Formats: sequence, C-alpha cells, structure tokens
Amino acid sequence: MGLVIAGCGGGGGGDDDKGFDLTATVDGKSVDSFHVSNGQGGTLNVNSGQEAVLKSSDGVTWTVQSADATVAYTQVKDPTDTVLDYNLSSAAGGQIVLAVASKEDASLTATVTVVVAPQQYTRKDAVVGAYSIYDVTDTSVTGTLTPSSYERLTTAVNTDGSYTTNSLNALLTVTDTYTANADGNRLSRAYVATYGTRNGDNCTYTPDRHYLSYPMYVGKTWTATWDYACTSAAHETGELNAVVEAFEPVTVGAGTFDALRVRLDTKITNSNDTNLANGSAGTAQYQIAILGWYVPSLGQYVKFQRDWTYVGSTPSYYVSHEIESMRETGQQ
Repeated sequence: MGLVIAGCGGGGGGDDDKGFDLTATVDGKSVDSFHVSNGQGGTLNVNSGQEAVLKSSDGVTWTVQSADATVAYTQVKDPTDTVLDYNLSSAAGGQIVLAVASKEDASLTATVTVVVAPQQYTRKDAVVGAYSIYDVTDTSVTGTLTPSSYERLTTAVNTDGSYTTNSLNALLTVTDTYTANADGNRLSRAYVATYGTRNGDNCTYTPDRHYLSYPMYVGKTWTATWDYACTSAAHETGELNAVVEAFEPVTVGAGTFDALRVRLDTKITNSNDTNLANGSAGTAQYQIAILGWYVPSLGQYVKFQRDWTYVGSTPSYYVSHEIESMRETGQQ
C-alpha cells in the first residue's frame, strides 16, 4: 500500500492564478476534511500500510522536509509535478513533513504533515504441537539465585480458538496444565505434579488474566481486573494497568526479534496467602512490576522481567526478581 499525492486538474489557473489546492484520498476514498491551499498547512492521518492520495490543482514541486526515523516511505510511482506516490509504514508511528511549492511561483507554498499511526497487530491462532522452551532465573528476597527451565506445549485447540497447554520441567514431567482464550489470556491453571500437597489444585481466572489486548500497537493502554480462585480455597484479586511502550529489538536464546515492549503493572489484593502480612484475614497484598516483550510474528511474549514488592514481612524464599526468556520455539 502507499501514499499518493496527485494533481486534480490540468493547471487551469493560468498566469492570473498561480496558486494551487491540495485534496486527498486514503485507500481510494476521498478525505473530505482535508483541503490545503497555498499559504496553508494541513495534516493527513493514515494507518500504517494505507494508500493515500494528495491532489494538486496546478503543477508543484514536492520536497520531504523531514521524516521520523520510525516511518518508512517508498515511492510507488515516479513523482510528477502533480503526483507523489509513497508506500508508508511505521511499527511505532511517526510522521513525514512535505513542503509543496508552486512551479510557477516558488513563493507560493504549503506544508503537509502526514501522520502515520502505529502498526496494529492481531492475534495468531494457537496450533497443536507448538512449543516454546524458557529459561528462568529467580532472585529471592534475600538475594539467592535459582535457575530453572520449562517447556510450554500446546496440546489442544478448541473450535472457539481457546486452547490448552502443558508445562513440562527439565525432566519432561508435566507440572501444570493451563487453558487460555483465543487471544492467549489465561483462564485456568491446574497444579499437576512436583507441588507436594498442592498437586491436584485447580485454579481459575475470572474473567481472564488479561495480558494481551488486540489489536496490539505502540501507545495502546488497557486495564483489567480478575479474580483468581482455587479448589484449595486459595484466592486473590489482580488489577492490571498495561501500556505498550515501544517497538524495539529483543534478543533471547531463540534469536533476535522485533517486539512490542509492554508494561504490565499488576496489583494483587484480597490474597489469603498466610505467608504474607494479613493473609490470614484474606487481605494480603503485593505488587508485580512486569515488562514483557511481545513478538507479533510469533504471537507471543518471548521475555518477561518481573519485580515483586511485598507489604510487611515475607519468607526468605519468596521471589523478588525474575527474568524469563525464550530459548527455543518450534513445532513438534
């Protein structure tokens, strides 16, 4: 797709009318709100990947006065004195500024700012047999480092797009089973093995743990609340404030990817974790500052950085900092 800036007349103004008028279309549809004459400035808003057309009533020269590094613009056709044709795209959003001048009288000018909205990314469907392996390093509140790894394997996909995954430890023992909705937001967790007395505990997130909100794009914000409740009677409430902060490369064991950096600040309240202050009363609380790197081409997060802040005394083995990153991904 592209941006086209074109002339809508044959220079009918003649010597007595050296001015020009600019109009626009986007994806073949007229932008009625856009009309710029010489001596004026105007803004044309497009989505990343859209085709836009500016039209001039008389011959002009086109100059790219400035362009954000985040915007890619490529000529689709060679420019003429009435047509300038660009492909525009931007993962993070940005703008280019065009200077337009009459060919008959260079003192007659106009400025057009083309604002390109950030690229919007939609979800990818889950596929049975897809797997990812993650390396995790936990730091306890006393500074003890504990490395581990796990594999996440998709075992079933339902007709509505929701799906089930198993989490396997380094010995390939299934430790947890998760379900998620079609967008990838967690619905439930079953503790299967290696958790001692908690084996067999089944927990739900109502309505879901909302770490993904499509379409995803730079600048998007959302909030969410969920209740986490288990058959063991463990419970807590999550409150999320999320923002997509940037589009940037991220390097993990699986490679280097173009990613959306997402802040997922989460406040936990109403917890009955008796290891925490006020847990016996069901009012314990803590916070998790989370950064996630979401890769649109994979449709999933490849890295998380988490920092916990607790209220009151905390057991020495509780985690205060965690790095989780993808080492490998593929299809069985």
